[in-house]
Amino acid sequence: MALLVSGGHTQIIDVESSSKQTILGETIDDAVGEAYDKVARLIGLPYPGGPRLDKLAQVGNPKAYELPEGKVDGYNFSFSGLKTAVLRLVKKLKTEYCTEECPELPENVIQDICASFQEDVSKTLVKKLKKATQKRGYKQVVIAGGVAANSEIRKKVFNLEKDGYRVNAPAMKFCTDNAAMVASCAYFNTNTFDDIDVEVFSRVK
Repeated sequence: MALLVSGGHTQIIDVESSSKQTILGETIDDAVGEAYDKVARLIGLPYPGGPRLDKLAQVGNPKAYELPEGKVDGYNFSFSGLKTAVLRLVKKLKTEYCTEECPELPENVIQDICASFQEDVSKTLVKKLKKATQKRGYKQVVIAGGVAANSEIRKKVFNLEKDGYRVNAPAMKFCTDNAAMVASCAYFNTNTFDDIDVEVFSRVK
């Protein structure tokens, strides 16, 4: 079972082979990477906000603020409600902490917002992934895509090893390397298609 998480995709995929996959669930609104960047922008982090949010979350309190879990049937995801909840939280906290002389939220508050958001997202992703594997009796999972480099999501997926799962993931340096992903796809699909049976020539002279 694969969890694909990136700026454009959030999918749970039943992978039978390199050429046969079935999408079991996906986001119905924002992709997880997109949600990260939007929330980062809400709290004033520069683009790309996802990695910066992750770094701040590592020193924040993940239980500081209670945020809603996206309630979607099956294996699908929704992050728009969570994003709206963070927006409301930021507005509320600004009325408590910000003044004309100091219009920015304190650093520790921003860290706690990041940690609470990241905890919510990572729990939701792994909960759905585990649900899908249990339904099909799988004990091997793969996490891939740019957001597979996220520290908390990666940690929670690898924590499945404690429940007897075999977990595979690209090395961190390859998670955001699109060229490596394309090359890998080509490698595994070599000789899986019909040969070209027409004359091929170049017009370049």
